[in-house]
Amino acid sequence: LEVNPGTANIFYRLAGYYLMIKNNRRVEHFLSQALIQDYDMHREFFEWYPRAAKNKIVRKVLKEYGSRS
Repeated sequence: LEVNPGTANIFYRLAGYYLMIKNNRRVEHFLSQALIQDYDMHREFFEWYPRAAKNKIVRKVLKEYGSRS
């Protein structure tokens, strides 16, 4: 992440990993960063982590991001 800070893929992957270990605070942080970098990639995120689509935190972050746009 330090070498490639502008890579949305890394932020989405980190959000997914934290989702798997149920660290919602980190999910919210990394998903927000990912959406800022590349909003459209969230569709791929749902392919990589299908359960994310039903997660309350993920839905909240997507809704907040959508209201900012």
